[in-house]
Amino acid sequence: MASPARGRRTLADDALLMERLGALSERFVARSKEVDVSIGELTRESVEAEVRTRNTVNKFLMLCNTQFIENRVYEEDLDDVPEEKEAPQRSVKDLWTNALALGVAALKQKIFDDDQDDDDDDEAEDIYNSRPL
Repeated sequence: MASPARGRRTLADDALLMERLGALSERFVARSKEVDVSIGELTRESVEAEVRTRNTVNKFLMLCNTQFIENRVYEEDLDDVPEEKEAPQRSVKDLWTNALALGVAALKQKIFDDDQDDDDDDEAEDIYNSRPL
């Protein structure tokens, strides 16, 4: 690139300059593509790390809640728990009789409520049936 006369440029010097600038441009393009790919991989890895971190935090929270419940169960002193009074033993016949009585009472209430609702419905139906189309 050094020419014998300073200030004089030749066609060969321009061609050499063009060749070197082209090579420099190609290196810039190649390196920028490498950086772009590297940034893409870094972004993907950081997203994966974030997901793993959130999963770990969620697992710790679930474990914390489980441990809290287990600790409460284990910390209870069974000596201080009052004994429950045993309900008197009732026969199956008594249980069925009581259940049937409750069922009959519920049916009577339902039938009584339905009769009142039907009266209101009949009046409403008569109002709309009496109108001409």
